[in-house]
Amino acid sequence: DVEVRSYPIILGDNPAVSAGPPLTIDWDPSHLAVCSVDDYEKTREGIIRGIIELKMPSHIRFDMLSKTVKTAEIAKRTKEMT
Repeated sequence: DVEVRSYPIILGDNPAVSAGPPLTIDWDPSHLAVCSVDDYEKTREGIIRGIIELKMPSHIRFDMLSKTVKTAEIAKRTKEMT
């Protein structure tokens, strides 16, 4: 069996972002699912992304964070990282 854990996305501190706020995942999982390896592989078919598709534009990171983090805190962290 495979355990698949989902984690909340939170404001990060990685200075490697070229623009906008950095993201990271929280330590505590928000969801846990257990399934067979075969079932897990079937759900992944067709959704494996390449390196270019993994890059997230800064405005999308901002939109994701602004649902749970105050805008002032996002702006402060963004300034610290640039």
